[in-house]
Amino acid sequence: MSPPPRHRLGAEVGGLLKRRAELKQRSLIERSANQLQPERQALGVQASRHAEARQPGQVHRHGEDVVQIHGHRVGGVFAQAERCGGRGRRQQRVHLAERLRQAHGATPAPANTVESGPGAAKPPSPNAPPSIPGLPAELAAHGIETLACDLLDRGALQGLPEIPNVIFMAARKFETAGAEHLTWAMNTFLPGLVAERYRNSRIVAFSTGNVYPLRSVLDGGAVEATPVGPVGEYAQSALGRERMFENGSMRWGTRVAILRLNYAVELRYGVLLDIGRAVFERRPISLSMPYVNVIWQRDANSCCLRSFPYCQSPPFVLNLTGPETLCVRDLAIEFGRQFGMEPIFQPDDEGSTSLLSNASKAQTLFGGPTVPPHQMIEWIADWIRQGGVVLNKPTHFQTRDGKF
Repeated sequence: MSPPPRHRLGAEVGGLLKRRAELKQRSLIERSANQLQPERQALGVQASRHAEARQPGQVHRHGEDVVQIHGHRVGGVFAQAERCGGRGRRQQRVHLAERLRQAHGATPAPANTVESGPGAAKPPSPNAPPSIPGLPAELAAHGIETLACDLLDRGALQGLPEIPNVIFMAARKFETAGAEHLTWAMNTFLPGLVAERYRNSRIVAFSTGNVYPLRSVLDGGAVEATPVGPVGEYAQSALGRERMFENGSMRWGTRVAILRLNYAVELRYGVLLDIGRAVFERRPISLSMPYVNVIWQRDANSCCLRSFPYCQSPPFVLNLTGPETLCVRDLAIEFGRQFGMEPIFQPDDEGSTSLLSNASKAQTLFGGPTVPPHQMIEWIADWIRQGGVVLNKPTHFQTRDGKF
């Protein structure tokens, strides 16, 4: 299989970023920028600069119930959804999860992460207030009812409603060093519990591209058949998550799809935001991880929700990212062009390998992403210039030793 296209985003082929989407495509992006974006960071429909309308009925396309497990809280959605083209209404029951809040403070955690403060090894009480003030009221306004429970409590997990489809998103990444036991509990032990509890359901489980070894850009990104080689305890525990769902699938015949995601980005969080803020704030940028893959969060969500028909036993594994291999140096240069300033680079040597994935399989199934890199950069640069709200959770994508 040939490697995915490699794009240089600086002076060499700056035209990539100067292109504008065709009028029809751009209109579609602007009209539906938030329709399939029940942001993983905030659970449910989020207010966005690019949103014109929120369509709860488009949370998923199959008209079937979904449980979305994220952090230590699980919630239920009871939404009146309108069928496409106005062909009537149906009652949808979608179970979404409320995120695990930090043990020290109410700062929201980024996508696919659960954080706790120093020395806080225990998960928070299931009766703790939500991590985003006002979130329950916002969800309730959209017909969403949340159910709170400690997912590591077998009894509480068992008490969750029966449901035919599950999206598993509970995970812990940052602050793993010093609290490795909690990372393993969240990333490996909990998936085993969920695999047993929902053995009769279809499960779409988020994993990470970190399960692959670093690769040279000349070799192209890892494909699903590439032997895994996780570096560090976070990546190892993430592979453990996959193995627990695989075990459940092989033992009970549970239909499972595993999505190896890297890296989802949006206005408030992600690799592109990290690079753009560093340029804007005149901070040196490391090139230790010289290339990256990214995918807009909405596109990742869309692929996730369309993955249920591919659930199978043994599990169906799918890489989830954009088709481009992007040069970090050129990304910084393009952000500098957007801001009218020169980026600053750290003097350390540029790395020879990166965490790269080839998502050709997903693109064959679902089509390519709707938001190209140049549009992501323009949106994020504008967000930074205007002082838009960010999660202040660096991705640490430059990390090469697996210690997060």
